[in-house]
Amino acid sequence: MKIDEAGKLPVIEYNFKPKSGLIRLVALGCLHVGHRNFMREYAQGFVDYVKNTADTYALLAADSCENVLAETVARFPGVMHDQVMDVEQQREEAVKLLTPIKNKILFGLEGNHSLRSWYAAGFSVERWIADQLGIPFPGLEVIAKINVHKQAYTLHATHGTGSTASPQAVFGKLLAQSTRVNGVDVVVRSHHHTKALFETTVFDGEDGSQRKVVLAATG
Repeated sequence: MKIDEAGKLPVIEYNFKPKSGLIRLVALGCLHVGHRNFMREYAQGFVDYVKNTADTYALLAADSCENVLAETVARFPGVMHDQVMDVEQQREEAVKLLTPIKNKILFGLEGNHSLRSWYAAGFSVERWIADQLGIPFPGLEVIAKINVHKQAYTLHATHGTGSTASPQAVFGKLLAQSTRVNGVDVVVRSHHHTKALFETTVFDGEDGSQRKVVLAATG
């Protein structure tokens, strides 16, 4: 694993040599631990799948906790009533949930719910969770170079912004994200609470060849 020096978009490189010849990546985003609608059993199912399935890894795509603060309530009256555990319990519960797969999580990202604490007190919920799990925390976005035997893929992941929710609009967000990194094969985002998986084709501006790009959004 390699992380580039400061001042550049973080790049992490992984080398896998699975016996099966392939790996699986599961993007875990928008768990919102602490919200009254947090689907604990549903999330546990994903964790169990990653844990028990060979050559399967996870990406932690932020908003792990609901993290409602006083400033949030001032801006959005009523959201405090959706929070059913305090913010410290939320962090502890998130770490407890994810600890069984901490050795299979490639990285964790920053998200808007965590940034509430960052803006208020310079404390990142997602960085704290990443530190507890012992996983890389590149920040708001990352480029992951994933080598599987002799095949190489470039993945760009970020949490995302905006109130977009429809599949069409999420596709537009993903497509715009794909243009930010030259030569990307996969783009991943969460935030929109809309599960989506698309494929598109782009042309190489140097030799005119076609290349498939996979666009993925978590639910």
